[in-house]
Order: sequence, then structure tokens, then C-alpha cells
Amino acid sequence: PIALDLDASNGYVYWIDLGGGPVPMKIARVRFDGQHSEVLVTENLNKPNYIVYNHDLHYVFWSDIGTEQIAYHSMDTGETKVLHIDVRHPRGFDLLTHFPPTEMDYLQNQYALYYVDAEYEGVYEVLLDHELNTIQNTIPLRTNQEDALQVRVYPRFDVLNSHCYYGSYCEQICFQIDAITNMHPTCACGIGFQLNSDGRTCSSYTNYFIYSTHSMLRAFNHRSTNDTSTREDAMPLISGNDMEMLGVRYAKQELYWINANRRIRRAIRTNNRTGWNITDYLQIGASRSAVLGLAIDWIAGNMYFSYITNSYGHLEVNRLDTDHRLVLRKGTNETIYSIAVNPKKRYLYWTDRGPHVRISRSFLNGQNVTYLITTQIIRPETLTIDYATDDVYWADSIRDVVEVMSWNGANRRTVVRNMPKVNSLLVWNNDLYVMDKAFSSIMKVNKTVSNMTQRLETVLSLKSYDIGGMVLFDDQPVFESPCQTGRQQFCEDLCFALPDSSLPECACAYGTLNMDRRTCIAPKEYLIVAMEKEIRSMSMQPHGRSIPVGISYDWVSDRLYWTDETYSRIISSKLNGSERLIIAASSKPRAIVVHPCKGYLFWSDVGNYPSIRRSSLTGRQQTYLITTNVRWPNGLTIDFDDDRIYWADAYLDRIERAGFDGLNRELLTSAVHPFAIVVHDHFIYWTDWALGGVYRAEKYTGANVVEMQNGFPYRPMDIHVVTDQRQKCSFNPCNISNGGCSHICKPAPNNQIECACPSGQNYKLANDRKMCVVQNANCTSVKFTCRNGQCIDRRSVCNGQSDCNDNSDEDPRFCGIRKHVERKILILCTLLFLAVYNCRPTEYRCLNGGCIPFFERCDRKIDCLDGSDENNPFQPCVYPQCPEGQFTCANFRCIDNFKVCNGRDDCNDGNATDEIGCPSR
Repeated sequence: PIALDLDASNGYVYWIDLGGGPVPMKIARVRFDGQHSEVLVTENLNKPNYIVYNHDLHYVFWSDIGTEQIAYHSMDTGETKVLHIDVRHPRGFDLLTHFPPTEMDYLQNQYALYYVDAEYEGVYEVLLDHELNTIQNTIPLRTNQEDALQVRVYPRFDVLNSHCYYGSYCEQICFQIDAITNMHPTCACGIGFQLNSDGRTCSSYTNYFIYSTHSMLRAFNHRSTNDTSTREDAMPLISGNDMEMLGVRYAKQELYWINANRRIRRAIRTNNRTGWNITDYLQIGASRSAVLGLAIDWIAGNMYFSYITNSYGHLEVNRLDTDHRLVLRKGTNETIYSIAVNPKKRYLYWTDRGPHVRISRSFLNGQNVTYLITTQIIRPETLTIDYATDDVYWADSIRDVVEVMSWNGANRRTVVRNMPKVNSLLVWNNDLYVMDKAFSSIMKVNKTVSNMTQRLETVLSLKSYDIGGMVLFDDQPVFESPCQTGRQQFCEDLCFALPDSSLPECACAYGTLNMDRRTCIAPKEYLIVAMEKEIRSMSMQPHGRSIPVGISYDWVSDRLYWTDETYSRIISSKLNGSERLIIAASSKPRAIVVHPCKGYLFWSDVGNYPSIRRSSLTGRQQTYLITTNVRWPNGLTIDFDDDRIYWADAYLDRIERAGFDGLNRELLTSAVHPFAIVVHDHFIYWTDWALGGVYRAEKYTGANVVEMQNGFPYRPMDIHVVTDQRQKCSFNPCNISNGGCSHICKPAPNNQIECACPSGQNYKLANDRKMCVVQNANCTSVKFTCRNGQCIDRRSVCNGQSDCNDNSDEDPRFCGIRKHVERKILILCTLLFLAVYNCRPTEYRCLNGGCIPFFERCDRKIDCLDGSDENNPFQPCVYPQCPEGQFTCANFRCIDNFKVCNGRDDCNDGNATDEIGCPSR
């Protein structure tokens, strides 16, 4: 269907159906409640596009761009005719057949047709007689309207008395089938609700089946109808791509599934149960990963999922509503395909289609694996658990059977035969439900009947062969567990209930368990390895555990630096992407490292003239350090301890080092195909493309090469070390009034700063290279250049009065550093004065040079003319608390309580704080 219109008086919907396959193109109608569908026209239709029902004439009109006509069908006689008007590409139209009494009499027997013609690019009117013949030529109402699509006429109609109009008869949806006779309306309920026995109110489905196809999630209540092909939808459709593997946490009304992008998505049912709030929840694996299984432990709030990357199988767990993730099992010996969790028995089950095909069981933490089924199993597809009996069901697509066993692997037996493509199983009450792609249907069989000849009952016939998974959205049983959600959490990160144990086992998603076996300790140092499609981390030791982390940056200025090969440049910005700055142009920049403590930036270029270069953090003072005997310096790093740079040449297959000035160059070691490098402590670490691993050697000699890890599914790319010993400097001169820079400030060598202007804003530096001004500014060196290009006297700058039209002469950053310098000069002069002019040993020297008796310092009474005996920022006073029976003044002086509120300033602090808040005298 592509277009529709309503007959509100009689309760009908009219629509155009373009058809397709065995379905014919047609004009049809159906009652508002979906009953009494009727085909009206099937002949002489080419490309119908718009439809209008006229209540006065009882005609349904439609436009057809294929026949270049507007036609109509009489609902009284059944005749179909064509309007004889000049249309070429008709779009939307409408017919006015009921003129107001204020119009002239001659209009009362005429009709007006309004339509849009795409070829003539306009909106037109034509008058028709009561037999729909044209009376006059077409009148253009609007021309040059190439984008016009539809036109509607809104005449004044009498409002029919309708129960639906007042909105109180039906709880949700009201259909007035015949408003003229004022019959009681027909009530209906929205998707996910069912009509109650009173025929007016609605109640939501409490349980239903949800199944997935490659393009949507649908749900049905199997009691809704006996027609297995038209069961009512029990929830609104959820669309997507390649939607498979479903999981449910019913207590929180949550539904989980995996889509084509290897993302786990979550849908939370709204409070009014009319829809879902859908979000991306979790990303699984890398771009080449194939997601295989998903299961929810609704008691502990853990989600298990499995995937395979190349030949590496993974089983992970995530604590729901957190980002705590942990790889439970990983390797090439297992391909964990389908997962099921039994929170009652506290076991995890899965089908393994790796080198050894089997069904396995483990504790909920992935440990203590037991192989339950190892014989007479070829291709296990899906498995599920009967939580009433703890039995485990699975399907074998090669043996075409569905089998069952007890929770411990005993009592194996066949339930159903001749089921070739079972891709989902579930148990509800006494029935086993089977989704089979070959039969494109969901069927059920009584689980208590041992006779394998019993006939399967079709529950729902599906119209698609791309069906995925199936779950039951219903109350889930509650079992006692030390990890039960809703209680005070015993474990900081992940909690696993173990069989026959009242205490849980804790695990850390990041770091290691503390001594209390509950909380976690974050690691202080580890490696980060950048792959072609993902970032991985690993311990500093060859057999350490993987930990996911972030990326390195300039920790002093809180900025990122990166190389852009596409645009041949070095770029920097704040972490939030602001203050973007192009540092330098470079033919084909590759590796980059920053030394914030010294204000250096190093990068390698692998273009036509390979080199390793150095500059300041703003790109100034560029120096070529290494230009000979270098081809592909892909890897580059800094030794912060010895002030040297190390690089890995992927063409010459060697690792070298040199000083920050490029001198004292040394060859350390030859490698097969090194790509990236990092230095830590006494070692260098590097990635090797050819060997597919990470390696370590002594940094001074290149000796004692150790293989840290190999067998990565992708070529290992970049590598970094993360440790609190690496970022040693923290002072940033830019933190003081932004270094006096109006925009971007960068630390420079020798504890200096350099200012810069944001790229792409047409600015240049002026005023001692501190302020960004417009490019066309042209003031002399004895003048101050305002940001807008205006020139003013330098003596008018930072005087508290705006002389530039844009107020840039009072820029708080530019002026702030000058005031800071002035304060430092004042302090130095004061200290020099004090060093030259000394008071007696028994006297205290005021900051203005005066001398007072030492016992008068910090006595809560100002004696120095500048008040420095009581307010000295270099030697602040420490006043003892006033004893009991005395009042503490604002100047910390102590007076007797009886002197308070006596009408005199006994505090002698200029504010009479002992007289504040006193009652009126």
C-alpha cells in the first residue's frame, strides 16, 4: 500500500496497493476494525499514486501517473470512469463538492477539482458539473511549484454525534463503523494488549514468545487465535539487521539481542507497556568476529556471550548495567557456539563445535569444566534448559534430532526426530517449543510424552526462511544466590555463585583481587597494542593477563597529537576536540611522540625523503634529526630516563637509537619486521608484523631478546607502556594565565612557552607573539595590535580601561601574565630592600621597611603602617583561640565578653565587630 484515505462517516479505509508477485495491483477498502476487506478495482491501473474518498458523492478517486489520468469508482453503482481533464503527471488532488451557503447560487450545482501536476509544476483548479464534466478551462492557482506533492481542501462539515469523538467509550482505540446511525463503536487495543471481556478495556500480555528474523523482532501470544499464520503481535515490531541470539531479564523488563554489527542491543519496556526504549549496550569483538551465543543469568545480573575471531574462540561475561567485562575462556581448542545458564544449579552449559565436538558444563566463572556429551554428536546447534526439571535440551542439525539429558549429563534420550534445521529451543510448562528453518515454523511437543512418534503441533507458521532465535518473555523463577541482584553487592566488579557454596567468588574486570577477595586493585603498568581493527592490552610480563585501556597523550597540556597521512600534516587538539591546531606539514608522517617536560615533539616521515624530525609543541624550531640510512621508521618512542629516541625501521628491519639532537646514533638489534616500539625501565618492547608477536630486549645493548606473546589474529601495530613512573613532570607554565597567550599556549624547550592560533580561523600572532589578531592587521612594532586589527598606544594596554573596540587590550589571559610578572618583580624588590636595610635583632621589619618591636607582631593590633605585622602573605600570623569568657574579633583580637555590645569599638578593627548584631539601645 502506498496511499490511503478515510470515510469517517461509514468507518472505512480506502487504499492503493501496488501489489507484487501473486498479489494484484488494486484499489481496495476495509473497515476501521480490519473486518470486511473488499477489492474495488483491479483493471486499467498502471501507476496509481494518490487516492481520495468523497463522502457527498460516495466516489473514490485516484490519480495514475502511468495513464496520466484521474479516475473514480462509484460505491453505489460499481461503475469506474475517467475524468476528462488535461493532466500529464498528476500527484495529489482533492474535490470540493459542498460549497458554503454564502457562495453564489450558481456554484451550488458545481464541483471544484484541485490537483498538483508535476510536469506543469503547478497547482490547478477545474470546475465540474454534477456529472463530473468540465465546465471551463483549467485555472492555474500556483505556478513554478516543482516540489508540490499534495493539495487538500478543508470545507466546513457538521460534526456527527459519535462515541469515539468524545473519547470515553474505549480505553485505547475506538472505531466508529457507522456514525450516521450512531451505533455503538467497536473497540480495539494497541499492539501488546488484548481486549477484555467487556469489549472496551485493554490489558497487556503478561507472557509471550519473541522471535527474531534478519530484519526484525516480533512477538506473539500463542493463545490469541487458532490460525497459526495470523497470530496477534504481542509487542511493537523492533527492526534491525541480522538480529539473532536473544536474552531476557524479565524482572527489569529487558530484552537483549545481537545485531549484524556485533553489538548487543538492549530494549527496556516502557512503563505504560506500549513500546521499548532501545539502545546500543555492548560491542563484541573486532570487525572479523562472528558472534555465536548469548545467555542471561537473571539472578546475578550477568550476561554471557561467545564469539570467534579467526581461530580464537572467546567466552566473555558482563555484569549488566556496568562496563565490567571479563574473558572467561579463550583459545583455539574451543568454539563455544550456543550458551545456556542455570542459576538454580549454578552451572553454565555450552555446545562446542571446535576440534572436539561436545557439550560442556562449567561453573558460572568458566572454571571446573566437565565434558558431558562427547559421543554420537556431530553438529550441535542450540541448547536450552528446563528450569522446572533442570534438564538440558539440544539439537543436532546433522543427525536431525532433538535430545535431552539431566543436568549432570545422565539419562540421555531423544525427544524429536527428523528436524533438520533447528535453530532455537525453549521449554514452557509441559511443552518443548522448536523453531526450525526448514519448516519455517515454530512447533511444540509435549515434553512428558516419551513416545517419539507423537505429532508436532504447529504454533506459528513463519513467512521467512531467515528466522534467527526465540525466547519466552515471562516471569523467570527466583532462586537463592549470594550474588542475587537487589541485595548489597558482595563483590566490587563481578560476582559468581558456585555450586554448594554460600559464599560467592569475586573477579575483577580490570586489575586483580585485593586481599579481602572482594575489591579490586587497578594495575600500575601494562602494554597497549594497536591492531589493524582493535586495541589490546597485556601485562608487562610475558604471560600476563589482558587488560583493556586507552591511548597516550600530552599529560601536561592535556592535548592529543596525531599524524594525518591523507592530508600530510601533524595535528593537535584538546581531548574534547577543541583548539584544533595544525602543527606542521610532513610528506607522509607516521609515528609521533611528545616530550611535555622538555617541550619537544618528535615524528617520523616515511615519504620520498624518509626522516625523523623534531619541533617545539607548536611546530616551530623544526629540525631534521635522522635523514640517512633510514627508510620506514614506523616505530618511534622516547626514553625519558636517558633523553634518547628509539625507532624501528620496518624496511631495514632494525632498531636504533640516538640523542635528542640526532647525534650518538647506535644500532641496537636486527628484527624480522619490527613495526612499533616502546621503552620502559631497562628494556625495549616492539611489535613484529612477520612474526605476529610482541618482543623485548635490553635497551642499552639489544641483547637477550624475549618473545612476550605471539599468535595474534591480526598484525600487531602500535604499542605503548602504561605506568605511573612514565609521566614525571607536571608543571605547565601555560597554567599561569595561559602563559599570556590569548588562545593556545604550549610549553617550549628551556621552560619557555609558545603561543599559537587555532587553525582555520584566519588569525596570526602579534604583540610579542602572544595574541591572535586578524591576518590583515598591520600595526608598527611600537603599537599594540587589537584583535580586530586596530592599532593603539602600548601604554594604554592592561590599564583597566578598554581602548580597543573589541576590548582585546584588556584580555584577561594577556594581561594576567603581565600582572603576575609585576607581582614577582615587586616581591623581589621588597626582598632586596629587606636584605640591605636591617632592623635591630629585637625588632620586626615591616614590608614597607619600618621597624616595630617584635612582640607587637601578630598581637591582633596593626602597628606597621602597611599592616604587614598582622597581614604578611610570606609569614602569615597564627593566632591562638581566645580563652573562655572572651570574644574573638574579626582581627583575631580577644576582648572580655562584658565589652561586647557596650556601644564602643573595643575590637579596634575598624568594623566594630563586637557591636554587630546587638539589640537596639
